[in-house]
Amino acid sequence: MRIGTVIKLAKEYMPDLDDERLLEAYEFARDAHGDQKRNDGSPYIMHPLSTCAILLNYKVDEDTLITALLHDVPEDTNATIKDIEKHFGKKVAYLVQGVTKLSKVYYKHNMAERQIESLKRLFIHSAEDLRIILVKLADRLHNMRTLEFVSIPGKRLRISKETLEIYVPIANLLGIWEIKSEMEDLCFKYIYPTDYEKTRELVETSALQNDNILKSTVRKIQSVLKSKRIKAKIQARRKSLYSIFKKMLHTGKTFHDIYDLIALRIIVTNIDNCYRTLGIIHQTFRPKHKRIKDYIAVPKVNGYQSLHTTVFGIDGTITEFQIRTETMHLESEYGI
Repeated sequence: MRIGTVIKLAKEYMPDLDDERLLEAYEFARDAHGDQKRNDGSPYIMHPLSTCAILLNYKVDEDTLITALLHDVPEDTNATIKDIEKHFGKKVAYLVQGVTKLSKVYYKHNMAERQIESLKRLFIHSAEDLRIILVKLADRLHNMRTLEFVSIPGKRLRISKETLEIYVPIANLLGIWEIKSEMEDLCFKYIYPTDYEKTRELVETSALQNDNILKSTVRKIQSVLKSKRIKAKIQARRKSLYSIFKKMLHTGKTFHDIYDLIALRIIVTNIDNCYRTLGIIHQTFRPKHKRIKDYIAVPKVNGYQSLHTTVFGIDGTITEFQIRTETMHLESEYGI
């Protein structure tokens, strides 16, 4: 992604964005990093730019985008926090310094669970502003996406374990499901490569077999909801590979015993329509015993809200539905 595209996308949700200031931050970082390269051979500036692009999904403010562009400058270049403060102000300098401080929270291989918990607390307490953690999560996500270019296997393993033990739980705590899920699967790939491939093949085979049933289910529910004058968006949500692996490992279930491999999300306009939609689904398909969960009335610890139900769908295929409002959806996916 180019800086011009980042500016254009940021202005879509932030019309008063100072695009010249954002461009200046990009040029400052580009010049500071100079000829530095990433492990894949690309100019180093592509990493902070990619970090910035990830954060666009979370509609962060201007200072946070600038922090993302500058986050590696103090550690990896001759430019200092004072230089950043001079050009971009005290707030940005404070945020960049916070991200730099988090980089020093270091995970060691085979740490005890008690030590890991202490490290997570240190990580959270070191970041006095939530925006610092958001930048660090986006930074780590992009590093995980490009981890294959790290040539030392032991380093790949250490980074993956650190991500799974520290960053994934923090993303979960903040309710940022999208980052949590992608990080988990990337870690799974490097920590348990054989199990990753087996799980991936099972999921791909299952997806091919169930694709037509899924499409028919969506059409049927769309038709029924339309007849009841309920406006809704329907999305398919695939369970992350690592979540499937963990469920099989901890419960002793086989792959085919897991009911929520694919869930259909129904996003409606208000809470009343959540409950109306639940009733309509149960009139359309037979619900499975003890598989109805009301996380709207009783949210999860991280604030997650939705209605869940599992039914015997088309041709008796077991199908899970998650019903929520747009606000609940944004909070679940992006923590906003």
